[in-house]
Amino acid sequence: MTGGEISSEPTISLHDRRPGSMAIDPATHTIYVVTRAGIGGDSTIDVVDPARGGVSATIPGVEDATAVTIAPDHHELYVANYALKTVSVVDTRTRAVTATIPVEKEPWAVRADPSANELYVMTGDEFTVIDTVRRVVTSRFRIENEYPEVSRGFAVIAGRLYVPIPIGGELDWAGGKVAVIDIATGGVITDITVGRSPDLVLDPAGPTIYVVNRYDETISVIDPVTDTVTGPHPVEFEGGGDSAIDPARQTLYITNFSAGTVSEVDLESMELVRTHRVGDAPRSPVVDPETHIVYTSDGPSRSISMIEPAPACR
Repeated sequence: MTGGEISSEPTISLHDRRPGSMAIDPATHTIYVVTRAGIGGDSTIDVVDPARGGVSATIPGVEDATAVTIAPDHHELYVANYALKTVSVVDTRTRAVTATIPVEKEPWAVRADPSANELYVMTGDEFTVIDTVRRVVTSRFRIENEYPEVSRGFAVIAGRLYVPIPIGGELDWAGGKVAVIDIATGGVITDITVGRSPDLVLDPAGPTIYVVNRYDETISVIDPVTDTVTGPHPVEFEGGGDSAIDPARQTLYITNFSAGTVSEVDLESMELVRTHRVGDAPRSPVVDPETHIVYTSDGPSRSISMIEPAPACR
């Protein structure tokens, strides 16, 4: 199969619930997904069992959830509760909320670093750092970012935070950069120039940061050891939304929100391998590192799409 061909993928129906942010537990192959009853409806965290093809449970005690991330080493799921200005901690074994941590501002996105026992929370134009053992906020620092709501794809490496910052123009994004921040001090180490409307995803195998320049349909590559950038590499995706990497297969998946597709990109050649037809407005892709299945959250379709690996295409 070539990059010009499109394959339609199977889905898991969520019936009347619209899915949003997702996280996957690689130990159990379980998906945790924020769902809502229509636009602006009540939110819950549904537990999806792909093997059974449906929702197996709903986590009680969570309100107004907007984003989730998981720390498998600690058997903990972290839930950003936007309007409540809190982060909930959920034990994935009992599926019970074990703590609620105030973060003062509305959280947009969360990332867990089990090796450092820290959780990083984007709260508007600030970042909040939480000690996941003591479950307390240890620091806050501000990010000079006019558009924090579109900068959710941040990464943390060796005590440094990488956050994409789009630069607004008169009619469109004029450009973009990635700010490199010392988490200990909150100070900016450097700015790396990339393309328009950047969204980044970390490949921990490198480590390497791939920046999807959504308005340019290009990919920039950042070496976090030297903070140097190569590219941009032109790639045939369709505008782009959120991204995920399968490190073992060196494959990048880019959701194309408006087109209802996912672009599969080979990171060695920087070429489009396949285009996958999924549900409407796909977002929040997650990769199961063992099965290599990619899941996307298709809000208007009220479903989760499944992209199976295809060794013959590699």
